[in-house]
Amino acid sequence: MDVPTLHAAYWMRKTQIRSRLAEFAALPDDAIFYEVCFCILTPQSSGRRCGECVELLRDMDFQGRKYAAPAVARILRKKTRFHKTKARYLLELKRRYPVIRDYLLAQRGQKGSGSAAREFLVAQVKGFGYKEASHLLRNIGFHDLAILDRHILNSMRELGIIRSLPKSVSRNIYLDLEQRLLQFARRARIPADELDLLLWSMKTGEIYK
Repeated sequence: MDVPTLHAAYWMRKTQIRSRLAEFAALPDDAIFYEVCFCILTPQSSGRRCGECVELLRDMDFQGRKYAAPAVARILRKKTRFHKTKARYLLELKRRYPVIRDYLLAQRGQKGSGSAAREFLVAQVKGFGYKEASHLLRNIGFHDLAILDRHILNSMRELGIIRSLPKSVSRNIYLDLEQRLLQFARRARIPADELDLLLWSMKTGEIYK
């Protein structure tokens, strides 16, 4: 992949990408809980299958009704890895969600609030690292945060933003890589949020979330 190829793909997909970002920004406040669930489920798992899992959780009113961990794990088992651990994380989310919800609603739409919101989520949501917290925030309309999954990191290597893939990603490494990607976005004149969806779609063939 090179920059001319990137720009060509961008002009082909720009309308779709912007439409998707507008959908994220317009997500109703009462839908945020299930977006958090989605981002808890995604590590080392298919986004599409995690989306299917969230729909099952929504259908059974997971947020409103009481469930034990084994019952939740059975729902997750065929669609996401580490289903027992993630079931526990989801139940812990339910306990902490009122505080998480109030914070996110207060910060949503506030310019420049993404970095502080990410630190809050990493501290408050079991199963969240910087990637998952960034993913959630992008999915509910926050801006200028990088979701450094394997697709994005591979694209960064191909574009010469980094020389090699990191063996592990600590907080400091994540923030350094994020800054490199944001600087590249400015040089390429592609908004960072749009660049993320563009690179992801070029690797997976779809614009999802």
